[in-house]
Amino acid sequence: MQNINTKPVPLPKIQTGINGLDQILEGGLPFGRPTVISGGHGCGKSILGLEFLYRGALRAESGILMNFEESATNIRANALTLGWDFAALEEQGLMLIVEARMDPRAIISGEFSLEGLLTTIEAAAKQMKVTRVVLDSVDVLLRFLNDPERERQELYYLYDWLTEHQLTTILTTKRMVNTEEKTRYEYIDFLVDCVIYLEQRIEQRVATRNLRISKYRGSGFGRNEYPYTITAKGISIIPISTNNICHQTFDDYICSGHPRLDVLLGGGYRRGSCTLIAGGTGAGKSVVAATFIRQTCDDKGKVLYICFEESQEAIIKNMQSPGIKLQPAVGSDKLRFIAVMPEAMGAEDHLIRAIDIIKEWQPQHVVVDAISACDRMGSEQIAYEYVMRLLNFCKERGITTLFLKQVASISTISTFSRIDLSSLIDSILVLNLVEVGGEINRTALVYKSRGTAHSNQYREFLITNTGIDLLDVYTGEGGVLTGTARKEREAIEETELVKQKQFIVQKEAELEQQQQIASAATAAAMSKTTVLEAELEVLNLAATTRVKNIMQRTEMRSAEEGESGADAYRLQMERTAIELRQFINNANAPVFGIDKDGNVTEWNKTTKRLTGYSKDEVEGKNLVATYITDDYKIAVKSVLDNALCGNETANFEFPLYTKNGDRLKILLNASTQRDAEGNISGVIGVGQDITAIDEYRERQERTAMEWVQFINNANAPVFGIDKEGNVTEWNKTTERLTGYSKDEVQGKNLVATYITDDYKTAVKSVLDNALQGDETANFEFPLYSKNGDRLKILLNASTQRDADGNINGVIGVGQDITAIDEYRERQERTAMEWVQFVNNANAPVFGVDTDGNINEWNKKTETLTGYTKDEVEGKNLVEEFITDDYKQAVKDVLDKSLQGNETANYELPLFTKTKQRLVILLNATTRRDIDDVVIGVIGVGQDITELKLMRERK
Repeated sequence: MQNINTKPVPLPKIQTGINGLDQILEGGLPFGRPTVISGGHGCGKSILGLEFLYRGALRAESGILMNFEESATNIRANALTLGWDFAALEEQGLMLIVEARMDPRAIISGEFSLEGLLTTIEAAAKQMKVTRVVLDSVDVLLRFLNDPERERQELYYLYDWLTEHQLTTILTTKRMVNTEEKTRYEYIDFLVDCVIYLEQRIEQRVATRNLRISKYRGSGFGRNEYPYTITAKGISIIPISTNNICHQTFDDYICSGHPRLDVLLGGGYRRGSCTLIAGGTGAGKSVVAATFIRQTCDDKGKVLYICFEESQEAIIKNMQSPGIKLQPAVGSDKLRFIAVMPEAMGAEDHLIRAIDIIKEWQPQHVVVDAISACDRMGSEQIAYEYVMRLLNFCKERGITTLFLKQVASISTISTFSRIDLSSLIDSILVLNLVEVGGEINRTALVYKSRGTAHSNQYREFLITNTGIDLLDVYTGEGGVLTGTARKEREAIEETELVKQKQFIVQKEAELEQQQQIASAATAAAMSKTTVLEAELEVLNLAATTRVKNIMQRTEMRSAEEGESGADAYRLQMERTAIELRQFINNANAPVFGIDKDGNVTEWNKTTKRLTGYSKDEVEGKNLVATYITDDYKIAVKSVLDNALCGNETANFEFPLYTKNGDRLKILLNASTQRDAEGNISGVIGVGQDITAIDEYRERQERTAMEWVQFINNANAPVFGIDKEGNVTEWNKTTERLTGYSKDEVQGKNLVATYITDDYKTAVKSVLDNALQGDETANFEFPLYSKNGDRLKILLNASTQRDADGNINGVIGVGQDITAIDEYRERQERTAMEWVQFVNNANAPVFGVDTDGNINEWNKKTETLTGYTKDEVEGKNLVEEFITDDYKQAVKDVLDKSLQGNETANYELPLFTKTKQRLVILLNATTRRDIDDVVIGVIGVGQDITELKLMRERK
């Protein structure tokens, strides 16, 4: 049987050349076959046909346009508006426009057919080698037949003729909403090989155009509905739903414009990624974006800023307040704006406009401010598609994008109204407004950041006149603390840190004392063990010598006396054995013995006292099986078996349980025991109870471990160096503050590597002093972190000693006072500004302390009274400058203010240097220090002398 399986043969196609349409058609229109373009008025049917011919002519493919409604002159003029010179193409023989419109007043007589028109096409096609034909508004021609049956017959004939002559043809028809009209011409869609519908809709008062392929014989095609637009260059379609996901990925990071924000993001914005900056009104989204733009443009990068709510001029001007100047970037063509209201055009027009600029200008970065305004382009779905397609286009080209979005809460950050955007966004930076203690502060949080080791902590976010800044945020019982609440928390922590330092010093002293006690106890224990071993060795030697002497004497006597001498020898040996047994029984050390089977044979008084078992209770029982804990049975049996083989063991530690369940720790010397003939008969064990010593050692180890954990987990930065200045300790707080891990710094010289050049000598001197035993407290010095931040550290440097009291290094306990130092500087500036304000105020201002002595006297008061501040300072206000008849009354007013009861609009008589009497309308306010303690009264007045005189005259 003949094989009927063959490879698929693709349908021949011809490219339209229209941006995006060939992608949807998977290559173009069917070659040599008709295609219907159907749609209502204003959809762009005629423009699509004209562009099909124009793009073909650019590729030297000739075409014929036969239009049944417009004149050739109008067609050429319409094409010129898109930059298409049809007249020039006609001169080159690449285009023929056939004006086939009929006079509507003409009367059709006789039979009417398409043969005449087709003859014209055939002649021109042969002469020009035409491959493309457009019959524009073919439905107009068919209506002249005025007979539905004839219309159908003529159209079938037209289809067959075009197919036979291999002409790729576009037939445009009007698509009627009326049901009757649709039915009349719907057979056209069934006849042709490819059908394309164009539609124009109004959604929320915004016009959008959409294209859909409803049919394509012998070919695959995009089956969705695709928005398109008509631009100054023709029809443009961006069919994202037919695209593969082919986003470029990059490993490098782009600076956000602020180093601390880079750290927060895990290195900055990753190149080619999309970052969403979300927050409420006034949170600082535009300022963060502008900070990035300024940095990028300074680095010679280019940024396209798409803004939907503000003009270019407004954005540039607004950014001058936080000290961000964008105009130089615009002037150097590093920054361009697209500033258009969302309602101004459809989403497709917005998209094409942005893409055209990106293609032409090729920026590395795009900022959209704000995507929350895109809903106004028509609908949520349209807005989502605009954002998705713009982002997809940018990611394919490795363009970094920043999307700004206004949100009401964290729950709406990753959604575009009801449509989820989280899958498109690589990083989300949340800017929030927090109300604490009657003030509004800003916070920043990296909500997510794919593939980066980003921070999961809030930071206080500031907008200053020099840009943005990020501070550490404190967390209290009420949550995140910022602003005044944070400063109050800093003050509390500073107090706690002082207490912690004192506790550390106390712990250091305790540790040193315990180390000394441990050393002494260990030495004593070792000494006692050595003494016992020496005593035992001497006694064994003495016993052995005594036995030898007795044996010698006995042998001599036996030789002299015969049998009676042997009896005497046995008696002497028995007495010696009794003496040895008594010595063992009364020894201060625990002594026990076992036979060759491991059963107890000796058990002295000390062993009895320690274990609670008498000799009668244990004798004959297996030592290991009965009295040794399970975890040590094998080890102890091994030691005893070695001794039974003649291999003695010294200083073996093992646990032994007492009768009441206490666990003893014994240090054992196991010696081989032999009989009179020298054969091994058992093992004698001499031990030492080291239970207390072992417990003490464990306590010391626990104390040392607790000390290490305390240092490592302390809230204060703690570091240590050895005698050469190399780092030995580096706790978690030091790691967090500096960014360097302990592994990175250990063994490196602290001063040479991590201290700024201007402080190297001073810090080295402090550490050298501590190595000599001269400790230093509250030494301020700067320390640079890994990311270049400058930290201010308040240091206490303490000498570190070993167990023998020898200096082996320095332990440094610090406090990060960077924020406190900045706060102190701000407070000093504020205080200075306050002093200047008071001194230069137009109203008379003076102050007194709690004793009523003057400590403030501004220039206005000097002018009014004639007294300078130097003349009055330290003098009593009431006694020196108030008339006698008002002394008591004024004193009462000041005393009330010192009690916290302030006084307003009090008329105060005051004498000038020239003895003139002034009348001052006074507001007396209580003055307090930082701890809220009353320290005096501040008086702000108004000179009403003239007003008072006028009243009196009236």
